Amino acid sequence: MVTLQTANGFDLTGSFNPDQVTKIRFEATTSKLQANGGVSFMRHFDFTGQRGTVHIAGGVLELQGTSALSRSNADFLIGDTFYVYNMSAVVQLRDGAGITVASGATMVVETSPDVTIFDTLNSGAILENHGTFSYIGSAGTTTTFAMPFLNHGQATFDTGNFVFDRSGTATSNYGIMMDGGSIILKNGIDLRAKNGYYQTGGTLSTADTVAATITLLGTQNTAQINGGLITLGGANAYGKLTFTGGTAPTLNFNGGRFDAEINGQTSNQQDQLVCSGNINVQGNSTLVVTSVGAVAQLKTWRIMIAQSGNGFNDFANKTLPGGVTTNGAQLTRGFYQLDS
Repeated sequence: MVTLQTANGFDLTGSFNPDQVTKIRFEATTSKLQANGGVSFMRHFDFTGQRGTVHIAGGVLELQGTSALSRSNADFLIGDTFYVYNMSAVVQLRDGAGITVASGATMVVETSPDVTIFDTLNSGAILENHGTFSYIGSAGTTTTFAMPFLNHGQATFDTGNFVFDRSGTATSNYGIMMDGGSIILKNGIDLRAKNGYYQTGGTLSTADTVAATITLLGTQNTAQINGGLITLGGANAYGKLTFTGGTAPTLNFNGGRFDAEINGQTSNQQDQLVCSGNINVQGNSTLVVTSVGAVAQLKTWRIMIAQSGNGFNDFANKTLPGGVTTNGAQLTRGFYQLDS
């Protein structure tokens, strides 16, 4: 194994010529470019040879882009902090190279002007998060990772549009897969996933009262909730999450849980899941409804809406506030209504 280590970071920015290419050849899969501390900088690079590793064991790696293409045959393993900003050109991750954010580590992406930042060239490589991933966008701007996302840690997407524009076997052929941890949507983000969203564990949530969107791209435009939790808006605040995309997007509950809050005193104030296509409730799915305040009589709350108008089954497991019932007649009309 050949390891090039630095205690105080490295600078691969081409300080005298910002468009200069920094070339490093990894001679073996065990080869490493490793930073143990300090701040490291990368801009325009070409990592060739074997599928080695760029390992940020300690310190910070800052990646900022020029107008020139960068390429890497090496994996990125983040053990501390990876900061991506001002990107105007793509980084091609080739031959199966991907990005792993380790437990306790952090990756932060700031918005760039409508650009694809990473592209795995359909190699099947992924962004895998065991730590903390944060996207800080801006309204009207789209940032794209042409790679799938596998989440076990905490991922936050804040403002604008973020796209995972690939799917692969590591994510069960969905653009986004979560089996633990959390995905948090803030400030009206539109999170877009090629071939849909798949959840077997963890918590999908909105952090505020601004409606968020998950857009399901491609032919498999399905959100599959087989486990874990969906919760909206935060405590005593009502949130809304819409699933959309394609001609017939589908939201499937098949073992997951939806926690919804209602305003017990006022009709039509509630958390709400919306799908622009169909909603299917099946399997051992669970609904837990909490009332903010005492429940008044003769009130209604629509907590789920299928805009196609299709009907869907009831949840196998339900916990409702006292005085609240499910309006079964409405299940066939494309919305899930609670009455008091």
